Amino acid sequence: MLPADFTIDPGETVNPPIVTLPSSANVVLTIASRDARAHTVLVRSAPPRSVRVPASGRASLRLDGLPDGNYVIDVDNGAATATLQMGNGPIP
Repeated sequence: MLPADFTIDPGETVNPPIVTLPSSANVVLTIASRDARAHTVLVRSAPPRSVRVPASGRASLRLDGLPDGNYVIDVDNGAATATLQMGNGPIP
């Protein structure tokens, strides 16, 4: 399992804007809220996966077997986005 950690900062920004991992990696996606607000996060994969992040908290999703490609991490229906890129990262 490889981590993909994103933070939702004040001003509706997500950091880092992109996380890149190697092909065939099983991923634990963790989203933290630093802006004291709850958020709904959608991973635009097939099928899409979503998680609710509590105010000033964190939530995680396990993403196994994602094919190579770019996956949008969508916060609050497009208020902010980031990208999980599979297939271009270093092999651990």
